[in-house]
Amino acid sequence: MRCRFPRPLLVLALLLGALVAPGPAGALAAAPLQPPLVTQVFPRDSAADVSFVADTDPVITGFLVTASPGGRSVRVPADARTARVTGLANGTAYRFTVRQEVSRGRALLSDPSEQATPRTARPPGEPVLGAVYARNRAVEVEWTAPDDGGAPISAFTVTATPGGHRVTVGPETASAALAGLANGTAYTVAVRAVNKAGPGAPAEQSGVRPRPDTAPAAPLDVSASPDGGRDSALRVTWTPPEDDGGAPVTGYRVTAGGTTVRTAAPITEAVIDGLSPDEEYTVSVTAANAVGTGPAARTEEPVAPRVDVAARTVVLSAASMATLTGKELGELRFTGPTRQLLGLRTGQIIVADTGPRAPDGLLRTVTGVRRQGTTLVVATADADLSRVLTDAQVSAAGELTDEGAEPGYLHPGVRAEPVTVGNDLAFGLTIRPGDNTREFAGLSTSISGTVTLDPHWDLVVRTTGETDPDTGEDIGEVTDLTFAAGVDVKASVTTTVAGTVGGSSQAVTLASLPLAAITVPIGPVPVVIVPTLTLSAQLSVSGSLEFTATATYEQHIGGVADYALQDGWSGRSTTTDPVADVTTDRLSPSVTAQLDLPAAISFELYGAIGPGLQFVPYLKFVTAPTENPWAHLDVGVRVEVTGGIKKLNLEYAVPVADFSRTVWSTEGPLAGIYIEDPTRVLPASGSTTFTVSRRNWCEGPVFWSLAEGSPGTISQDGVYTNTASGTGPALAKIIATQALTSSCPGTRTEAFVRTGSTVPSAPRNLTLAYQGDDAVFTWDPPENDGNGGRLVYSLVADVPGVDPDDSIVYSYDTTATLPGAERSLRADGGRFWVIAENDIGTGPPSSPDLVAPPEDY
Repeated sequence: MRCRFPRPLLVLALLLGALVAPGPAGALAAAPLQPPLVTQVFPRDSAADVSFVADTDPVITGFLVTASPGGRSVRVPADARTARVTGLANGTAYRFTVRQEVSRGRALLSDPSEQATPRTARPPGEPVLGAVYARNRAVEVEWTAPDDGGAPISAFTVTATPGGHRVTVGPETASAALAGLANGTAYTVAVRAVNKAGPGAPAEQSGVRPRPDTAPAAPLDVSASPDGGRDSALRVTWTPPEDDGGAPVTGYRVTAGGTTVRTAAPITEAVIDGLSPDEEYTVSVTAANAVGTGPAARTEEPVAPRVDVAARTVVLSAASMATLTGKELGELRFTGPTRQLLGLRTGQIIVADTGPRAPDGLLRTVTGVRRQGTTLVVATADADLSRVLTDAQVSAAGELTDEGAEPGYLHPGVRAEPVTVGNDLAFGLTIRPGDNTREFAGLSTSISGTVTLDPHWDLVVRTTGETDPDTGEDIGEVTDLTFAAGVDVKASVTTTVAGTVGGSSQAVTLASLPLAAITVPIGPVPVVIVPTLTLSAQLSVSGSLEFTATATYEQHIGGVADYALQDGWSGRSTTTDPVADVTTDRLSPSVTAQLDLPAAISFELYGAIGPGLQFVPYLKFVTAPTENPWAHLDVGVRVEVTGGIKKLNLEYAVPVADFSRTVWSTEGPLAGIYIEDPTRVLPASGSTTFTVSRRNWCEGPVFWSLAEGSPGTISQDGVYTNTASGTGPALAKIIATQALTSSCPGTRTEAFVRTGSTVPSAPRNLTLAYQGDDAVFTWDPPENDGNGGRLVYSLVADVPGVDPDDSIVYSYDTTATLPGAERSLRADGGRFWVIAENDIGTGPPSSPDLVAPPEDY
């Protein structure tokens, strides 16, 4: 164990610098470097992936990650937070350390990680099919790579039957075409991933019939809004169709009323002029190729070209925004201001598009203006968009991509790899639950796989002007709003559980992905929408076992929230029935395994909270030998359209779906012999007695034994006695074998006993309170301290502008204080979690994460 820190804590200087310092003059002196902290180890075939958090400092040039025993190591650069150590022996338990490499000073070493045992690779999981397109005498296939099974994927094979058509592509490829097929024949198309252990399960689609090229599908995400300062034009945007019909799209036709505009591909926007200002138009867009014109896509609601902008609105020019040099706590600093900026007055509302210093755009009310030399300082407060657009309509739609975005947050203990595949966001993920029994006989409790999301959204807003009775000013009021969001979710996941007594992973955030800002011009006003996609996961397991199940899942999840001035909020679901399947290669006598995949699409208007969609699809696999059915897979989903549209002065939460259904089951009960109460916990010394029961099985003699490497002894009466030395955790596997006789076939069943000390469970009830200028965090200790020595806590912060790896607070107590952090946390918010560690190792992080949202400050 490393030398512990003095009470109560040491705070990393970079965290305090970001939270407290108003500028270079106010920065605090740098605190000493802190040692890295290993957060998780993911075993592989002859290798392991190690995740860690660490300081960022110019003196750190890299990290050396070393395995023990054996000393195998790998160097990674200073900005890396994961490393793969290769050349390990399968079946050997390793611990890992991370050492800083520095240009000066003393390099610090992490504590050893928990044990992890590399294991022989299994075949890869099932790929996630993205799309299968029928073409002229061919098919085109897109997919997302699955979990690799612990060894790199070497190839993908794509087949079409009947006929034995086959093509093999490299591991980095995510699409392929099969040619030489017969038009009109129904084919089953399959994609398999291959690694050193062999081919994995296929992802299949049947009934695919090649046919001659056709016209394109309908375009997507048609948006329309008033254009510029004119009251006679609409600006229209869209995205190309997903299926071009087999021939490239050559152009588009855009129609509003009797007016049509044509554009050549790849242009995906147009302005339709000559319209009546107050007439509402439903805009349609079609795509064409060499074969013909495809079906039309339309705006969600009709839109009128007229827009009235309040007189006190100032839309900042690009030249004015180029002088913006600072933005903090409502103050905007412009160095070398333009004439437009020098004319700003208190009470005006400034609006601006996105820029380097304002990635979310600006929508602020001016509360004061002062000069500081060559700098103009503009004090501002939040503004309401309906005070800017006193009479306007917009129908906007879009899809979310990660173009130009980086994951804003990754949770310790979870490996997530967000990528874009076609129009989908794909996450390859691995989670290891914090149940303290993660290793046995080379197996580990884990969930791994691939999840793909294809999100789309629609937002329709109408404001109507009225006169403020107090000021006589023309203001706007939201009279109608419709927010619709949906996501096509596909998943291929493998759950492996070994010797689990029962427990749950934390409901952890895999990634919070700030996506590219979207600007919707409404007349001269740029309305900036900032979407964020947050994906989480939770694996809950109870029972005894060695158990492996692979499930595939596909569903459209969505909801609509409608607002009318007279009627308030209402909601409706657009969620479809799920399609799911499960295969098993190892079944336990009794187990329940549930994977939740909570996700959220949220939208901010100019960086302030806006509408959102919360959805929680889940897969639940249950085996119960005495019940009928004895095994089943349930799929459910909960959906809620949520939010508080601060910039429109509206708040709501509309539940739209909550259901569960069984999509796969077996007949039962399952015949066999079973050990009663098959998972147990013993102290460092002690004994327990096991007995056998039968379900639809004949009588016969039973013999008791222990799996190789299990500590303790077991008598032929079923009495297990723990003889393990020391206090470290140990796991014994109990085997009951009924011998073959002339009248009864032989069979066997298993149980598990966990003994000794363990890592602590997760700390609980993390809270934040502000005391003066300080931010004070408190939490409750873990329910189980693991009996492994004194606890030390690590409070980890995810604060805007600060790398989470740089934001760690250590404490022996269940409290930690960030001096002077109150102002910045109120302004920018943050996300926090706490981890407990004892002499045995590091436990799981607290759950749920503590989120401190930005306030109107």
